[in-house]
Amino acid sequence: MLADILIGGACTLAGGFGGAWFLTWLEGRRESERATKDLNAALLVVAHELTENVAWLDIKLKAPDGATAIPLDESSYRRVQLTLAKELPGPLAHDLGLAYSLVVAAEQHIQDGIRRGGLSDAEVKALTGARDRMALMRDQLIELRLAPAKKHG
Repeated sequence: MLADILIGGACTLAGGFGGAWFLTWLEGRRESERATKDLNAALLVVAHELTENVAWLDIKLKAPDGATAIPLDESSYRRVQLTLAKELPGPLAHDLGLAYSLVVAAEQHIQDGIRRGGLSDAEVKALTGARDRMALMRDQLIELRLAPAKKHG
């Protein structure tokens, strides 16, 4: 009888430990899936925002003498910046941050050009570089998002 109690107790302990291990494993898997979904969503919204910025810069570069400001945006990037910094490879996260730092510089070049009645050659060159860097980053983010089987970090 004592042996039956001991065997029953051992089975209960093993079942409890096994169940706890399984629940921990399952929660880890769910967290990993959530992180992957969050990263993919962040990549998508930032790629869309970069697409808009590139389009606006194209419009401005086609009419450098125009006195119209364009609405460059970085708000989506700022909202997901921490997720991207945690999940993207360091060099890619750095390059993305650099591309977004050009938004402020581009806005300043555009305002200076509006005050003078047109963009200077140097401002056109700077805006072209900003546009090209943003387009490159957008393409890299889309490529990364389309390759979900690869580890991002």
